[in-house]
Amino acid sequence: MTSLLKKLDVDRKVISVIREIYGDSNYNPLLEDADTKVFISLPKEFISLSEVPKGFNPEYKHAIHYLTQRGIGIKDIIKYNIGYCKEGLYGQRVIIPSYNSDGTLNYFVSRSYYPENKMKYKNPPISKNVICFDSQVNWNEPIILCEGVFDAITIKRNAIPLLGKFPSRILVEKIFMSGITDIIISLDNDAINEALKAAEYFRKQGIHVKMMYLKDKDAADMGYEKFYEELKKTKEFSPEELLLNKINSLWVVN
Repeated sequence: MTSLLKKLDVDRKVISVIREIYGDSNYNPLLEDADTKVFISLPKEFISLSEVPKGFNPEYKHAIHYLTQRGIGIKDIIKYNIGYCKEGLYGQRVIIPSYNSDGTLNYFVSRSYYPENKMKYKNPPISKNVICFDSQVNWNEPIILCEGVFDAITIKRNAIPLLGKFPSRILVEKIFMSGITDIIISLDNDAINEALKAAEYFRKQGIHVKMMYLKDKDAADMGYEKFYEELKKTKEFSPEELLLNKINSLWVVN
């Protein structure tokens, strides 16, 4: 981490403070993934869904139908450059690209639009040590950490999909470098323990954290309006909340 900060020409005093901060917690996302070099391109068969095909094209219709069912319209398709592949390794799948703040592709997610396909997701075999949808984030405003790309698209505002249950190392670095003061964590119910660890970690670094408990639905299932209704009810995360959840987990185990 120190070598990366030096390359970015970060002041030595700032580097010292960041190193002290990272040493304050046993939970350290910076240890999760050391690979920061990502080389990726969209599949050569990629077709933007903003381009309406001429003539008969059932794959386009199936892709659009699938996205419509998930509440994703043409504005979202243009905003995220969502496309599809008719054939190839990612054939019969929608492709959701992710771009860095400079507009460089850093990842993409492919999702089958046929329900009978047992392999729902087929993603590129590269590191997930990226900031998904970085190009869509205003780092001067509070951010929302969610699990998947469809959750982030539903949330719309400053949502970053973790592509899993933990923040990537590069994401944590940017959170501290950008001076983010408020974070909302909205992970699926099966990732509650990981969400609590992340919440406690960021809270110890002086960041205001809100934890959303989504119960049996994730943000994509809830929809935009319901999600923000729940967010309005969410209070700031506290040490007592962490302790209470640990006690509850012990009762469940016993």
